[in-house]
Amino acid sequence: MGEPHVVSALRDKRAEISAMIADLEKELSRRRADLAHLDATLRLFAPDLAPQSIKPRRRTGRNAWFRKGERSRLVFTLLRTADRPLATREITNRLCGKGHRSVRCAGPVRGS
Repeated sequence: MGEPHVVSALRDKRAEISAMIADLEKELSRRRADLAHLDATLRLFAPDLAPQSIKPRRRTGRNAWFRKGERSRLVFTLLRTADRPLATREITNRLCGKGHRSVRCAGPVRGS
């Protein structure tokens, strides 16, 4: 058998991941039940509507580096003041060069 401390660590990690999967399966079961109840309610108010025809809405996460709309505003301002069209890498490098508080760069973006 392998090293006891390695096996122990791997067993602990497996138990952790297994518990996470069990929690996610419970959450998935609750969400499916919620969706079934919502579909039934939709059928009460709109009998001719097929709930399956409603496309899922993509969830987007919050960006920790920028406030809402800030990234777009910075890029559009940079593009407006540029004397020529800019590539994505150039935009990134210029934003990093300005030292904006939300743009954290160690140096130029690779490939530029």
